[in-house]
Amino acid sequence: DRFGDDLSLLEEYQKEFHALQACARTLNQLKKSEQEKMLRLKALQETITEIGELDPQPQEDVLLDEQYRIAARAEDTAEIAGTVCRMLTDGDENISDAIAAACEQLSRLTDAAPEADSLRERLRALNIELRDISDDISAYAGEQLSPAEFAKLNDRRNAVNTAALRYHTDADGLRQIYEDALKEVSAIESDSNRLHDLTAERSDRLHRVTELAKKLTAHRQQLAADFSRRVGEELAYLNMPRVQLSVALTQGKLTPTGMDHAEFLISANPGEPPKPIAQIASGGELSRMMLALKAVLAERDDIPTLIFDEIDTGVSGKAAQKIGLKLRQLSQHHQVICVTHLAQLATQATHHLLIEKHSTDTATSTAVTVLDRDARIREIARIMGGDDQSELLLQTAEAALDAASH
Repeated sequence: DRFGDDLSLLEEYQKEFHALQACARTLNQLKKSEQEKMLRLKALQETITEIGELDPQPQEDVLLDEQYRIAARAEDTAEIAGTVCRMLTDGDENISDAIAAACEQLSRLTDAAPEADSLRERLRALNIELRDISDDISAYAGEQLSPAEFAKLNDRRNAVNTAALRYHTDADGLRQIYEDALKEVSAIESDSNRLHDLTAERSDRLHRVTELAKKLTAHRQQLAADFSRRVGEELAYLNMPRVQLSVALTQGKLTPTGMDHAEFLISANPGEPPKPIAQIASGGELSRMMLALKAVLAERDDIPTLIFDEIDTGVSGKAAQKIGLKLRQLSQHHQVICVTHLAQLATQATHHLLIEKHSTDTATSTAVTVLDRDARIREIARIMGGDDQSELLLQTAEAALDAASH
């Protein structure tokens, strides 16, 4: 769906699907026994009370996090503002006093040099502006939250985030849960004659959702061919030209994302029937396929961190160089962690961590070391040619690292 850019059809479906769910929940509540209704009513009222007392505002969690981030730096802000004010006007040897002294000296030249009076007036104007700036900086520092206000902000932030975590949503979602709970309470307490109307409404909504799901399926089938072609191009670039990927869509029950189940199938060689990736792909192949998928979805995927292991299995030379370049491109949109034994990949990284395992008769430990530039050169040289490192090998490693960084 993200590959297709336009999510309006999915959003319309999800809106109708959630409305269908709400209708179905309400209908089910009307069918439950009175005792079950009372138990549900109690839980809903607790939710209403909790969220109602909290009264979360639109995007309040985001705003509170931003306010907290700014307020947390209040001490630094005040310290910097104080330093600047002392330099400008408040310190024993400040700029404003120096300008005033310069004005005084220029006043003594008025008779001998008439233009000195104009220069003195310019300095006075500069000093006035300087003091205004100092006052503004001081006022800005004074606008920072007091400890009590900061504590109040932190308490509110914790309360909103705790509630959001409990209900697995955000501030806007809490408001929606609150409103849905109010509606459900009203439905439970309403007259049982609503059962007939709700049954008809649910049938109508189910029909609309089903039709939208069918449109989603048709839309996805159109996208799947282009998506498979794009991934195939990436796989060919990554030295897997014979591998063909296809997307199999099978229909099932209605879910929040439609009625489709998507499965990636691959054909490792021309003429072979496509099979599920998990059945025929090795660890290295899986990593390269994931790299190809992520390359196609680079600007649309919201997963923050991607981890690739054994992605360099069975490759070398230009193929490895291509994988390294593709990983570097992908790192423009994600944090990429890659375990590699190839210099072509290691040189493309912005940070290089060396992982070493140490074993004794009684224990095994693993050490992770962040390498600086010199250590990176030595490690890349080791990857290239082993532990016996010559000056030429070190120069080659340094050149490879420099070339990758440009």
